[in-house]
Amino acid sequence: MVRDGEIVGRGFNQPIGGRDPTAHAEIVAIRDAARALGNYRLVGTTMYVTIEPCMMCVGAMVHARIGTLVFGAPEPKAGAVVSSCHAHELPSLTTALTSSAAYWKRTAGRSSRSSSRRGDESGNGT
Repeated sequence: MVRDGEIVGRGFNQPIGGRDPTAHAEIVAIRDAARALGNYRLVGTTMYVTIEPCMMCVGAMVHARIGTLVFGAPEPKAGAVVSSCHAHELPSLTTALTSSAAYWKRTAGRSSRSSSRRGDESGNGT
């Protein structure tokens, strides 16, 4: 998680080790950023992840008021931004989440790199 060019939250996948089915890298990073900023509203932040987030994570991003999501690759099975659905565009949502996929930018001839990434339980992550 980044705000004003500064990393304010990090996370990596830990549902097995943490015995917590909600401990996806995105959720862990949101919790870390909320603690660091002292607010559950993360207005003006950008989340960088490697893989397209799932429905739960997109919902948490919307509720946290994250401004922009950048992800590196689609997740055809569970991705909830461009793959299985467009969860951030549901009409019942009262806040907007802008998404930007780095793989789309590369396809269009522009380059983009994520400064953090969704990792695994070994500790590699955002």
